[in-house]
Amino acid sequence: IASFMEPVPKDEICMVQKYYMGPGKMTPVVLDNKTYYVCCQGCKDTITKDPKERWAIDPVSGKKVDKADAVLGKASNGQIHFFESVADRDAFRPTPTPKPSDD
Repeated sequence: IASFMEPVPKDEICMVQKYYMGPGKMTPVVLDNKTYYVCCQGCKDTITKDPKERWAIDPVSGKKVDKADAVLGKASNGQIHFFESVADRDAFRPTPTPKPSDD
């Protein structure tokens, strides 16, 4: 079964924006001996000041995962999802975006 999520390195995403930015563009931020990656000073301030920004909910298991420890998956639109395991990433099926009506 093909995965709908492309694996992506942690240092290529902004963990606050939850978006793929590409190699060599992220700034590491070490908090509580864990490394998070951000794209700008505003995101650095956010992840430093708001501990809730360091967590995400695995869309498959529904469990809370630390973004620094998570398995990452990138959707075709660049959106990042955080998973507690590779199995969850591979099992994930995004919700289709409804087509606009012709009304």
